[in-house]
Amino acid sequence: MDGIERDAVNDTEWRTVSRCDAYQVSDDGRVRRIIRGPGTWPGRQLRPKIVKGRAYVVLHHEDNIGMVGIHWLVAEAFIGTPPPGSTIRHVNGNMLDNRADNLTYRPISETRVSTKLDVDRVREMRNRRAEGFTFDRLAEMF
Repeated sequence: MDGIERDAVNDTEWRTVSRCDAYQVSDDGRVRRIIRGPGTWPGRQLRPKIVKGRAYVVLHHEDNIGMVGIHWLVAEAFIGTPPPGSTIRHVNGNMLDNRADNLTYRPISETRVSTKLDVDRVREMRNRRAEGFTFDRLAEMF
């Protein structure tokens, strides 16, 4: 098996996770177990944990356990190995939309430039905070 499966009913492609072959990731951002493990079974989909606005899953295999961003799993499986010094960009800006066609690699240097705040944006954030906007809401807006 080449690690790629096609679900014709849902028009979804599944690929084996390169860093842990006990799992597969789909082109729409779901992760599932493909081999039996303690307390789990093949086909079981993992429930993501949301941390700082991004979706993560915990992968267990033998003695290794680790939390990894779903965006990284999808990008590695469907886009390929990231270039050195790159990060992942969500094209539509929604950090929870981990579909393969919404992800792209970009240099970290571009990320730093695009997230730099100017004086006017900082002033606007402070005004909105004074109006009662939560920090989470401000993070979504800016």
